[in-house]
Amino acid sequence: MFSYKGTKLQPSATIFESLVRLMNAGQSDIMIDSSFWDEEHRISYNRNKCENVSSPSSCNTQLFAMQEKLEQSLVKDPFFSTLFHGRLPGDVDESDPSYNLLLTLKVLEGLNRFSYQLSMDQQICKFAEGYLRSLDDLKVTISPIPQHQFMSSLLTNKLEMQMQEGLFEDGLVPSWCVYLVETCPFLLSFSARWKYFCLTVHRSFMGNEASAPDGSSTPDEASASPDEEEESDAPNEASKKMKKHKVTRDNILESAASMMIKHGSSTKTIEVVFQGEVGTGRGPTFEFYSTVSHELQRLGIGMWRGDNARKAGENGFVRSGFGLFPQPWSSVSTSTRGIELSDVVKKFKLLGHVVARALLDGRILDIPLSKAFYKIMLGQELDIYDIPSFDPELGKTVMEFQALVKRKKFLEKSSEKTSNPSADLSYKNVRLEDLCLDFTLPGNSEYELVPGGSDKMVTLDNLEEYVNLIVDATLKGGIAKQVEAFKSAVNEVFALKTLRLFDEEEMERILCGEQDSWASSKLEDHIEFEHGYDASSPPIKSFLEILREFEREDQRAFLQFTTGAPQLPLGGLASLDPKLTVVRKQCDGNVDNELPSVNTCRHFIKLPPYSSKEIMKAKLKYALAEGLGSFHLS
Repeated sequence: MFSYKGTKLQPSATIFESLVRLMNAGQSDIMIDSSFWDEEHRISYNRNKCENVSSPSSCNTQLFAMQEKLEQSLVKDPFFSTLFHGRLPGDVDESDPSYNLLLTLKVLEGLNRFSYQLSMDQQICKFAEGYLRSLDDLKVTISPIPQHQFMSSLLTNKLEMQMQEGLFEDGLVPSWCVYLVETCPFLLSFSARWKYFCLTVHRSFMGNEASAPDGSSTPDEASASPDEEEESDAPNEASKKMKKHKVTRDNILESAASMMIKHGSSTKTIEVVFQGEVGTGRGPTFEFYSTVSHELQRLGIGMWRGDNARKAGENGFVRSGFGLFPQPWSSVSTSTRGIELSDVVKKFKLLGHVVARALLDGRILDIPLSKAFYKIMLGQELDIYDIPSFDPELGKTVMEFQALVKRKKFLEKSSEKTSNPSADLSYKNVRLEDLCLDFTLPGNSEYELVPGGSDKMVTLDNLEEYVNLIVDATLKGGIAKQVEAFKSAVNEVFALKTLRLFDEEEMERILCGEQDSWASSKLEDHIEFEHGYDASSPPIKSFLEILREFEREDQRAFLQFTTGAPQLPLGGLASLDPKLTVVRKQCDGNVDNELPSVNTCRHFIKLPPYSSKEIMKAKLKYALAEGLGSFHLS
């Protein structure tokens, strides 16, 4: 403990800062002027006395009771650890004036974030204690506070100013920035945290000369030798930071795996060249990432829930309105329907590499991952309440079973007179035995939850075991090898834990771009018109009208055609770099017989001056449908 003239100094501040605060508060006769530095100032110090630990308060008692009632999987989450221990994580000075405020905000934000889990847990407890009579009453409706309302504009501005300092860019990051970003990221705006990620994680990986990932590159017509990059004789600054890799469309996943093995941990940005095609640069690279993410969604490769293909290699893609989540594999099964578990694990490892490189190089993936998978990516513990987010039907049933389990325990604990108080307990007026459920994973009869599970029937007495095994197979043991392969692949490129400053929705935006393609009213504000066109040209007016009429799938096709990716990057159309530009296409014959063409690297659309809007729309939609899948000179 330090003091100046008998007045205690704040331990969380420097000595000089503490003296300034004392002076400003009128608690010291010291004057900070030019003569201050010529004088000696005596600072006294002594060891802090240990304070006696107070007896548990009623608040602590209530917290303990809450901890006892909560699902154990919930208690394991770092947020609840903070709540029950009553302190922020890490080595931080609890006497700092801001400590209690930060702790309170972190608790409030966590309660808001876990509002569904806490509300559902409360409903299950009410059913167990008899306050709810029907399992149908377990439904909850929540209205969480929007995350942006927890954001502090003052702290965000302070971090923004700090990041402009030259020392920050050189890697000298103040400890308060690191602590705030890691402990209370919700206090900072998404854009500030993304910039922080780019300046710290990206720079530490790419080196001091690296810039923030933006995906832009200078087109280069140089072709590479098989699978390898070719350095030009007089490379410019951009090309010095690039690695080129040649891939084949027919074996895109094998080519992607080869590329990641050779260049996955490269400090240079990776660009892709398709074998037998002249295009190179940003456009083909974006299409490569989109194509790879599509191939990883195919039926018959055993990666995702809902892959009901009867054999490996079946045509089509896994469709899920709630996002993709790993398909469980039994620990005793290494092959099913001709699909090998080892191949599935390799594909998750490839997905991890692709995700990591996309984040570093500013590429966009087209893969609808579930919220629960993003939580895995962010190092969060999954629990029974996450199952409805990707499989509502299974989640609803499992939570109803869980409520029955707790009801049975409550009746057994509270009744001493009846020998079997739960004898009349049933599932929606049906005896569990009459449901004819066995110990196999719902939806996958080949996955036995226990040895001989297909012959073991579910009863009220073993229902708790059945629920626990389903949750473990769905969220933990059944997907452990796939998840570990994914995480280890990302960690080979950069530390996966550095993504924890984002939430699930933000990760989806970063990885898969903006879901809302464009605001039709602002199209002309973000598109440039050159070489024969301006905003008042009749063909341009027709072109903008057509874009405004496009449905979602047409918008995706248009973006894929013009940029190489079906989604826009962070910030939408306004942040596209270079800007989308429409130029007049020179035609030798009848313009109505010509098709529009594009330069995906420069986001150039070469549009003929068609004689009518109807012809333009037909030609444009034809080009969107037929012009994908290859890059040639136009």
